[in-house]
Amino acid sequence: MDSSVASSAVLPRAWLSTSIALLSATTVVLAPAFGSEDFRVSGLFGQTLRLMAAAAVAFALGAHAGSVLPWLSRKVREEVGPSPPLLAAGTFMGAIGGFFVSAFLSTLVFSRMGPGGALASRAALVLAVLAGAVAGAMVLGRFPARPPASGAALASLVLLPFVLLAPGLWLLLSSPSFPASASIAGRNSWAQKNLAPHYGQASGFLRSSPALVERLGTDLAIAPLAGTKNRVVYGPGESTASFTLEVASPKGRGRCEVEMTIPYSPKGAPPSFGPAKCEIEGLILDLSGTGEARPGGYTAPGPRGQGVK
Repeated sequence: MDSSVASSAVLPRAWLSTSIALLSATTVVLAPAFGSEDFRVSGLFGQTLRLMAAAAVAFALGAHAGSVLPWLSRKVREEVGPSPPLLAAGTFMGAIGGFFVSAFLSTLVFSRMGPGGALASRAALVLAVLAGAVAGAMVLGRFPARPPASGAALASLVLLPFVLLAPGLWLLLSSPSFPASASIAGRNSWAQKNLAPHYGQASGFLRSSPALVERLGTDLAIAPLAGTKNRVVYGPGESTASFTLEVASPKGRGRCEVEMTIPYSPKGAPPSFGPAKCEIEGLILDLSGTGEARPGGYTAPGPRGQGVK
């Protein structure tokens, strides 16, 4: 390539705008999957790794698309633009760098800010990753390239990164294979194995709840409900779990939402349960952390015998 062209090549504003628009769109599409921890036992490292990898791949794909899609227009077919592989690489590395900057700030600064620290940490994550991606794109996007001469080569350039990265991204973001269509016994067996020990303790809390036993008896079948919040997270100082469980007996059926915490110290400390809410045969039952009915007992009476779907 002519050295004068190479020396004067910069990332045009239109190319940068196109890239950033596609980066944002890709990130928005993938954003709901970033926080999907249902039917998963995860620690801070695992969550961080999934978030970092998914965000970096999203930014790289967006940068690649932003650099090659304009070439599909005949009007710009002969123009010199940023090299798609270099632009994608710059965006990828910049996003990774921004992520580590935000992680550093979160650990040393925002973790000491109290309740507002979590919001500040999330804002720093978004801004730092975006700023890093833009900076990386501007640096490596200064190296020019022309579009492939043939349509087949151009199509390959456009599609190949998506084909190569899509399976890995799907595996990265997909949830564990919870047997959603299994019987209540099958779902209970899966949870006992994959969400231990928290699930066993949560189901034990419900089985020993005087208020729930009074309503449904002692012959309780319990299992997680598909499409609901069921997760275990190991964080600093404690592990937490949230479950949405189906409860059934010959007397009726319903669902209960249970939140619990297990501190790491002292060793062997028992779990503590937050207020739980159960919907049983159209009635709402609020449980205290000891399983007793909270003041007010059953509320919001509804038609009897309809059960909870």
